[in-house]
Amino acid sequence: MTKIWTQVDILVTSSRSTLFSVGFITFESHFVNTENLPCLSDYNWFLNTLPEAALVVGDSGEILIANEMARRVFKSSGDGFHAKHVGELIPVEKRDGHDNKMARFHASPEKETRIANSALEAVRGDGTHFAIVIILRQITLASGSYTLAICQDVSEQRYLVTGLRNELDQERMLARTDPLTSIANIRSFRAELERSIERLSRYGRHFTLISIDLDNFKPINDDYGHAEGDKVLKDVGDALKSGLRSGDFPARIGGDEFAVLLPDTGFDAAKQFMPCSSPHLNRTPW
Repeated sequence: MTKIWTQVDILVTSSRSTLFSVGFITFESHFVNTENLPCLSDYNWFLNTLPEAALVVGDSGEILIANEMARRVFKSSGDGFHAKHVGELIPVEKRDGHDNKMARFHASPEKETRIANSALEAVRGDGTHFAIVIILRQITLASGSYTLAICQDVSEQRYLVTGLRNELDQERMLARTDPLTSIANIRSFRAELERSIERLSRYGRHFTLISIDLDNFKPINDDYGHAEGDKVLKDVGDALKSGLRSGDFPARIGGDEFAVLLPDTGFDAAKQFMPCSSPHLNRTPW
C-alpha cells in the first residue's frame, strides 16, 4: 500500500471582525506517482470548506474551479465561471495592472504572493465593482500545476476607511475655518502668515498683508440685533472671497476684524484689493 502524507501550510489573515485561517494542502508520497495527488474534483471539495472565495486557475488564465463562496462574492450563478478567463473578473481599465501582478507571481521563485493594492478592483456578475485582496499560491495536482487564488471582498472595509477619512478631512477643515463666514480663522491665518514669512526669508517671495477693521459695527448689534450683525460679517467674508484671486488668503481674525494675505504681490499691485478700492466691497449693500 502506498503511504501518502499531507503538509498543511496555514496562512492567517484577518477580516474586520473575524480572524480566520486558510489552509493550503499539498499531497506528497514516498513514490513519485501522480496518481497519489488529488484531482481537480477532490480539490473542489476542499475549496468549499474555505471561508473565502477561492479559484483554481490554469496556466492560460482560465478558471477551472470556483467554490461556492466565490459564486456568492462574484454573484455568479450556475456555470458563470465556466470557460471564463480570470481577467474577466477585473474591470477592463484595471486589467493591465492585474496582468502585470500575475506575471510577477509566475516569475517569483516563492510562488506565493499577496496582492493587496488599495486600487485593486474586481467586477461582479451584475457589473458592479468592489475592492478585493487576492492571495495567490501555486498548487500541484494530479493533472499538473495550477494557481490557487483566495479572494477577499474588502469593500466594506474600504467604505469604512473612506468614511473615516472624509470625517477627518471635515474635522481638519472645520479646525481651519471660521464657522460664520466660512473663510479661514485666526489659527489658520497665523499658520499661513508664518509660511509667507518663511518664503520671503528663504526665497525672497514678497507678500502683502491687508488688515481690515469694520467701523461702527457695535451699533449694528445694539440697534438691529446680533443676527443682523452676523449677516454683515458673513457678507464681508463673501465679498472678500469673490473679490480675490484663487491663491489669496482671506481670514476672520477677530470679532469685526479681517485680514487678507496676497502672495507674490507688491504694494502697488495690492492697492486694487484694498477695502476702499474693492468694487466687491463697495457694491455690497450694508
